[in-house]
Amino acid sequence: MTSLLDAISDQLSHFAIGLVERVEGAGSKVLGSGVLVSIEGRRGILTCGHVAEQYEARCDIGLVRLIAGTQKRQIIDITDAHHIIVHSSDNWTEGDLDLAFTFLNPEVADSIATQSVFLNAEKNRTKIEGGEPTVYSCVDVMFGLVAEYSEAPAIEGGKFVSPMRAVLYSGKMHSDKNALLRFQTTNDDPNELPKDFGGLSGSGLWRIHFMDHGDGKFEIIHKQLWGIASWQIDKQNNKGAVAGQAWDRIDQALIPCVRDKLQL
Repeated sequence: MTSLLDAISDQLSHFAIGLVERVEGAGSKVLGSGVLVSIEGRRGILTCGHVAEQYEARCDIGLVRLIAGTQKRQIIDITDAHHIIVHSSDNWTEGDLDLAFTFLNPEVADSIATQSVFLNAEKNRTKIEGGEPTVYSCVDVMFGLVAEYSEAPAIEGGKFVSPMRAVLYSGKMHSDKNALLRFQTTNDDPNELPKDFGGLSGSGLWRIHFMDHGDGKFEIIHKQLWGIASWQIDKQNNKGAVAGQAWDRIDQALIPCVRDKLQL
């Protein structure tokens, strides 16, 4: 399984990012995670509404590329970014919409695209609507930053450096009521999981179809973004269950709003 998860991590690292805030004299603070997405030509960051609310008034934000073994960091200017945050009500509850899309200045998007890839939302929709391929195996995963695993900042070369840790969890997704997703990790032992999944909000919930060629060699066939993680279900004793905003919510609530407010 490790080799398969390594192969998946290599693929998803092109789209997945961590979102951090620089704290003067204290390194970086984890805000959440996100997925780089292109919606009908509009390139930006797909994340949760409650994550975007933490940075929408800022002039810059730190992006961490989630690559196993290395970390690529980039401070991006979001002064000219458009933040589209979609909630069902003024007083958010866990059953409401929790979505956001930060539309990036084309120059900023171009800079990010030199090392990352923006997932094409239209192609993702086509894959999901095409149904489940029966000739391949599949696994569901959640991939993003975990704040609890991010180490205390240290001074290196006269600068504060905050080690960040990205984690890929395998598990199983199923649809819940009101177009929500429920993701259950394969490992549900609270002694082996972090106490808190904080930092994973906005991370992608993916269904990966693959072919096993034997001898630890796996070929990733399809990557489908089924939704984004929104909140930890058991906040007292983490047993690996997360609720997410399903693709239908993104497709039917967020994307039309992006189309309406960002007319090209």
